[in-house]
Amino acid sequence: MNIGRILALVKYFLAAIRRNKARAVDLFVWPILEVLVFGFMANYLAGSSSSSGVASGQVVAVLVGSLVFWHFFVRVSGEVYQQLFDEVLSKNLQNILVAPLRMGELLVALILGAVVKVVINILIVVLVVWLTYHWWPVEWWRITDLVVLLTWAMALGVGIAAMLFWLGNKAVAFGWVVAGVIQPFSCVFYAREVLPPFLRDISYLVPSSYVFESYRARLAGGPGVAVLTGMNLALVYLVIAVGLFWWLQKWARKSGMMIRI
Repeated sequence: MNIGRILALVKYFLAAIRRNKARAVDLFVWPILEVLVFGFMANYLAGSSSSSGVASGQVVAVLVGSLVFWHFFVRVSGEVYQQLFDEVLSKNLQNILVAPLRMGELLVALILGAVVKVVINILIVVLVVWLTYHWWPVEWWRITDLVVLLTWAMALGVGIAAMLFWLGNKAVAFGWVVAGVIQPFSCVFYAREVLPPFLRDISYLVPSSYVFESYRARLAGGPGVAVLTGMNLALVYLVIAVGLFWWLQKWARKSGMMIRI
């Protein structure tokens, strides 16, 4: 694996933000607007629920904190496959695939490019949260939670990117749907117990649900939920996604699908 080729490709993916202003809006402006809207709503709910004994800071922490880290997950997974989809839309994917580049190097570059952009995005969102609400629930988050979300996001992003070699341009629409389907089972803003039994069973298979359950438990003063199960699930999904990516790109080359992408 050649580090120079990987870094060159990462630099290329980062440069795409300058070429496409709409991607910059989607990556930076939209998350800030959502955090502001949810934060103002949380402040309103905190004020209206003070008579019932609910701590206002806890309401804000549940809504805004969960939203910020859900954005972290969605943006990492989305950027992994969106970088590849952008090359399809610009008719440049063939140029990348015919370059002396291994599939492993392409995958690493996709993930690194996504992480760099999302880290910048999250730092800006955190700054906005701090300046607007003078609050940040960093003491309630653990590095293990972020590792689970990052691993699960990489697995999802690579899996959706693999669909490109099977579905062609139709995979672009497929990518927008997946995160929305996963969110109800991730229990981002509510406890797992509120789900109907059959949906609750599905949520146990979603790594991010363990992270948000643990986050709310610590906000309530508890020890939190062990996220080891979520980490194990995320690792299994990542291995499956990488295997699927490798197999489908080989299939696309042999079947001629690669030419039609």
